[in-house]
This record gives sequence, C-alpha cells and structure tokens, in this order.
Amino acid sequence: MIQAMTGHGGFSEYLYRFRCKENPSCVCESGVEETVLHVLLDCPRFGKQRYDFEKSIGARLEEEKLYLLLDSKITLIQVYAPTTDATDEDNELFYEQLETALKHLNPHNIILVQGDFNAKIGEGKVSDIVGSFGLGKRNDRGDRLLQFCEEHGLIISNTHFKQPPRRLYTWKSPLHSLKKIVRNQIDYILINRRYRNSLTSVKTYPGADIGSDHNPVVASLRCNMKILKPK
Repeated sequence: MIQAMTGHGGFSEYLYRFRCKENPSCVCESGVEETVLHVLLDCPRFGKQRYDFEKSIGARLEEEKLYLLLDSKITLIQVYAPTTDATDEDNELFYEQLETALKHLNPHNIILVQGDFNAKIGEGKVSDIVGSFGLGKRNDRGDRLLQFCEEHGLIISNTHFKQPPRRLYTWKSPLHSLKKIVRNQIDYILINRRYRNSLTSVKTYPGADIGSDHNPVVASLRCNMKILKPK
C-alpha cells in the first residue's frame, strides 16, 4: 500500500521518469499514463480485482477516500529520496509524491515518515522542527527537507535526543578513513508535531550486521492503547 500511495514501484509513469521505460503509457490505452491512481481507480486490466475489493469493503474506491484504507492509529511511510547526483527536478518530484501520500492519510493518526532522505540537516535548533542534536552542516537538500517539515507539521526526531556523535551518524562515506572522518546524518524519522512526545528515544546502531552501509535508526514509541468494549 505504501508503494501505491507514494507512486514508487513498477508503474510505467514512474519507470519512464527515471528512464527505465520508453514511454509512460498504460498497455490498456495508448496515451493514458499508467499512474498510481490510474491503476487503482480506472485501469480495466484490474477491473475484477477492483470489483472484488470494493465488494469486500462495501464501498467504491474514490481518490478522496483512499486514506480510509490506511485508517489505523499508526501510519508508516518508508522513503528513499534521490541521491545528490539526481537533478533538483527529481528531488522535487519525490517531495510532490510524498505530499500526495500524506494527503490521503488520516491526520489524527500517528504518522511516521522514515528512511534515507539524502539530506543533511546539520547542527542548530530550528523552532520545534529541528532539535539541538543534529550532526554536521546543513546542505541544500537539508533546506528542502526542513521546508517540507514546516509545511506539513512534522518534526525531525533524530535531532531531539542527546546522543554521542557515533549514535547520531547514519551513513559512512566511501571517502571515510582513519585520517579523514566522513560520517553523515542523512536518514531520519519524522513524526507529526502533535505526537512528538510519544517518542522516548531515537538513536542509531553503528556496527549492526544488516548488510548495508547505513546504520539503522531505531525509535522507541510510547502510546496508550484502548480496549474497545463491544456495543
């Protein structure tokens, strides 16, 4: 569902944008782009699956009601932003897709947006969005991430918990050496502002055996669960 809501996946429009396909058209009709919404709502190839799903939930699939499919108390969105080698246009498309995904969510949920943003937020507190425990110096992609958080009421949780530097960096550059330390904080966990106090800890685990050049970022979340009595 996250793949569908963010637009990342095996869709012609997405593959065409990253030059993995010659055109963005859907096989159902020439000239009609195979976008996420087209696949979910219109494409006749998935008519039976759409009918069966609508029958199972007792409602029609409509764009403005897609967030109901994600109607849980905690919503996670996993992201991977374009690298610094990508164009600014590609980076803007990433944030547009992420914004679209957020619009479909229930705003009363705990919303966590997490992953590799390929952005440096750096040191220095910024209102209640960036705490006092960032790492390094902010770059242009960091400015864009900060702007996105301001627009959507999100805070960057990594920067709000005091940790030693080795518990702050999330990625070690190939240029890193004993003589030149190049460690960056580019992976983040964002949470909507109203639930910031639900987080009790956020830190990285350098040296974890996960088969990646990134360190896992682990957050502890405290929330109260209610037992609903049958009516």
